[in-house]
Amino acid sequence: MAVIASDPTALVGTSTAAFTFIRTGPTNADLVVPFTYAGTALLGTDFDESGSLALSLPIRKIVIPKGFYAADLVI
Repeated sequence: MAVIASDPTALVGTSTAAFTFIRTGPTNADLVVPFTYAGTALLGTDFDESGSLALSLPIRKIVIPKGFYAADLVI
């Protein structure tokens, strides 16, 4: 499992940033990857996201679908 900043620069009101979650190994099933945010920015105030689902805050999850090696989280 690896996470890279595939689009590391976001500008408020202008553009988004993205992180790519990359799996290793077989792709014969969905892979659920839990993650958390850290830092001083506040979700919903300083940034929004697409591509993930809430588990219970602050834990989030992203799903890399069956047959795929990666999924993007856009903020």
